[in-house]
Amino acid sequence: MLAEAIAGISREKNIEVAKNWWTWYNNNKSGGGPFILPNGSTTTDGNIYKNSWVFTGKDSLFQTFRRARANYNSGYKIPQPPPPPDKFVVTSGGNKISLTWSKSAETWPNFDGYKVYRADTKTDTTFELLFSCNKSNNVNSYDDVSAKRGFNYYYYIQTKDDGSTNDIQPGVPLVSSMYYTMTNAAAYLRRPAENNLSAIRVVPNPYNISAMSIQYGSYGTSANKLEFFGLPPFCMIKIYTETGDLIRTINHVNGSGDESWDSKTSSGQIVVSGLYIAYFEVTQDGSGFKKGDNIIRKFIIIR
Repeated sequence: MLAEAIAGISREKNIEVAKNWWTWYNNNKSGGGPFILPNGSTTTDGNIYKNSWVFTGKDSLFQTFRRARANYNSGYKIPQPPPPPDKFVVTSGGNKISLTWSKSAETWPNFDGYKVYRADTKTDTTFELLFSCNKSNNVNSYDDVSAKRGFNYYYYIQTKDDGSTNDIQPGVPLVSSMYYTMTNAAAYLRRPAENNLSAIRVVPNPYNISAMSIQYGSYGTSANKLEFFGLPPFCMIKIYTETGDLIRTINHVNGSGDESWDSKTSSGQIVVSGLYIAYFEVTQDGSGFKKGDNIIRKFIIIR
C-alpha cells in the first residue's frame, strides 16, 4: 500500500490566526491578546500562538494517514455519504436568487437533509453556510434574499445523513462532495425591464478604481465591472471612445433591465481612463418601445 496525504489547519482557522498574528506583529509585538492556544490555554506571545496552531497540522496529517490505512484494511468498504441531488438549478431573479434541487437522494438510507453554501465574487474563496434543513423539515428549494445587487454569487449543495454511519466521528453527519454541485456560472440579482429609455443609467459613474468601497468588488473581474441599469428587454449596447472608436458591442437579450460590462474591449483589453459613450438601441418592439429607438449615455472611467 502506498498513500500520499496533504493536511493542515482549516482555511478559516488559517485566516483567523494569520490576521491575529499580523495585528500583533504590526503593533510592535504587543496587544491583540490574549490568544487562545489549541489546548485551551492562552498566551500574549503572537509567535507562540501562531506556531502552536500551525503545528496542529501535523496531527491532521497523521490522521489522514490513519484513515487511509483504515480504508485499506476494510477493503475500501468505508461508509459513504448520500449522493448529491442529480439536479441543482440556480436562477437569477429581480429580488432574489432562487435555488432548486431534485429529490433523487432522499431514498438513501439515513438521509437527513441538505446544506447550501454560498461564495461571493469568485469560487476559489471561502464558502459560507447559507441554509440547512433536516429530514423533519426537508425542502427542495431556497430563495436567497440576502444577495446584494451588482455582485456575483456561486453556490453548492450537499446532501447529509444522520451521522449514524460515521465510524470515525460518531454522530457527525457524512456529506456529499461539494464539487458535484458547485456552480461555475455567476448568479446575481436582476432588475425588471423598463419601458422608457430615459431610465437608462451607468453605475458607477464616474468609475474610479481607487474608490473600491463603491465598486462591485475588490478583486477579480468584479473590480472592473460597470452596470447598465434601466434597460429595455432587448437592445444592442455599443460602447465608444470619446473619439468615436467602437470598442465593444453587447447584445442584451435576457429580457431583464440590467446588463454588466467587465471594462474590456472586444479584444479582451482593459480600457484606460477617459470619457466613453454608450449607445443603446432597441432590437425588438415591446411595451413602450419600437425597434430602432435609441439613446446615448456618457460616462467616465478613472484608473
